[in-house]
Amino acid sequence: MKIFSPTLKMQLKDCILSIFYPKKAIYSFFKDCSVPKQTLGHIEKWDEKELYRHSMIEILFDELGKQPDNGTLHFNLMLEALSEWNHFDKYWFETQNKLDLDEAKKKFLY
Repeated sequence: MKIFSPTLKMQLKDCILSIFYPKKAIYSFFKDCSVPKQTLGHIEKWDEKELYRHSMIEILFDELGKQPDNGTLHFNLMLEALSEWNHFDKYWFETQNKLDLDEAKKKFLY
């Protein structure tokens, strides 16, 4: 059984934070990577105002790590999606200046 290294998980986290600003976009990314509803529920139970973007990722990664397969399927799907990523939403990168395009591209797993 494959286990993702802490370094690779940190790179995944950095990539996710660098391209998604709104929390619901992070949530949608996880959902699109087939993260089970039960696992997503660990994020849903938090008050949105008290849950930071990085905390969402930490909680979800911790929960995936508790699964019998160590979350390998979902980490693989995230890795695949991020390695093929090519959309950088101008709204968050340019209009709102919430994300830095140069920094985001540096963090990618190409």
